Amino acid sequence: MVRIKNEREGYEGICVDIHCHCNASNYPDKGAVREIPFIVNRVLGVKESYAKIEEVAKLQLDRGMDFPAISDHGTINAGKKLREIYGGRCLVNCEYVVKASNKGHQLEILCLNIDEDLHGKLLELAKEGVEQFVTYCKDNKVPHTFAHPAWFLKSDPPVQVEMFADWIQYFDTLEINGDMQLENELIFEIAKLHNKSLSGGSDDHMAIYAGTTFTNAPNAKSLDEFLQEFNKGNIQPGGIFYKTVNSLKREIYRGVELYALREHGFKKWAWTSALATSLALPWITPWAIPTLAVPLALGFAILTIPQAMAYQEKQRLRKRTEKLIKKYFLKIESAKESEDISRQIYEIDKEMNKLLQKRNFLESEKDNIQRKYESLVERLISGHELRPPSMLERISSAIFKGWGQPKY
Repeated sequence: MVRIKNEREGYEGICVDIHCHCNASNYPDKGAVREIPFIVNRVLGVKESYAKIEEVAKLQLDRGMDFPAISDHGTINAGKKLREIYGGRCLVNCEYVVKASNKGHQLEILCLNIDEDLHGKLLELAKEGVEQFVTYCKDNKVPHTFAHPAWFLKSDPPVQVEMFADWIQYFDTLEINGDMQLENELIFEIAKLHNKSLSGGSDDHMAIYAGTTFTNAPNAKSLDEFLQEFNKGNIQPGGIFYKTVNSLKREIYRGVELYALREHGFKKWAWTSALATSLALPWITPWAIPTLAVPLALGFAILTIPQAMAYQEKQRLRKRTEKLIKKYFLKIESAKESEDISRQIYEIDKEMNKLLQKRNFLESEKDNIQRKYESLVERLISGHELRPPSMLERISSAIFKGWGQPKY
């Protein structure tokens, strides 16, 4: 039984959990999902989700989402069924596994409001590379977000900080994922540093947490406006941003339960076995106890393996994220120092250029004055030849020279 709590309270506008999976979701390419062992998903045939699309949609609406949404891996088949049920009042999304490097690295990009033609085109672009994929989405105004950016589908060879920084630059929107912990803290800091918008999604696989993490467009009043605001970056994540180990355990237990009940019709067999065991217990003799060792060991394994998987998964994510955070912020600090030094050098160069311009101007003015002086001297010499004064000039000079002299 899933406890329903409305996480939408206090948010204006439109709220949609844009990242949820159901039983139509396909595993990404071979070797991509490293956290799910090969023997589990390939040999036993365990799916990544056993949630029915109707369950996911109902849970989202019960938690206050304005529109139901689905975002399976590499398929929109469940989305078609969602459209049959809700018409235009739903959102069909898809999570694409996109080539990120020639070394085998892959990213997941979540695209919104997908139809058949667009889906086919995006599947082709996903094989070409992240740059081609994102460029097409931007050119064609396809709302998209970098899904759980700090969680990589393939980390062998290890993801370098420079590579991660390059990937971030392709996107205008990063996802705050309801299935992450420290990863979300990193993404919040990156978004602040690089002025990115943030979307939100629960990344629910078992119809447990759908609608607990979502994207909020405060200014939107319809689904079309929600998509427009998403492209403009006028969105914010809402709800719960962190899951604990117990949350992941619960999801794995739920997956084991649904695998048994829905995939193999296990329910009737389980009830029959439980009833037979309870009736037989009073008649069990000591020699029969060893015969119970195998079912007891099997039951113990079923109860403890999911818990161990959950714990190991979170420990691995925590270590990887802490390492990435440390490297990333060391790079940021180094970049800031380099930027400060570059800015100081730029300011000094700017002042020197001003002084050089002033010096050149003064030298130019000095040359102009020198030329004017030489021109005046030349004109003075050429216009007045040296000759002895005339008699009239000598008399005039003597007369004027005597003016003002005392008579005695």
